[in-house]
Amino acid sequence: MNKHINKKATKLLEDYKKVQQRKSKETDRGCFEKCHHAYRLIFLNYFWYCGMFYKRKLFLPVKE
Repeated sequence: MNKHINKKATKLLEDYKKVQQRKSKETDRGCFEKCHHAYRLIFLNYFWYCGMFYKRKLFLPVKE
């Protein structure tokens, strides 16, 4: 009887560990994706901001 209970308990513990590992991998991946999106937004804003000044310099009226 004890042998059977120990087998079940061991299997449940292994399953629990697998689930916890899967959850931690998903959490890590989610964090990476959030950081990746933040960096993309920062770079897009930077290039947009630089582009505004570049266009402004091109279309300034010429003093004669």
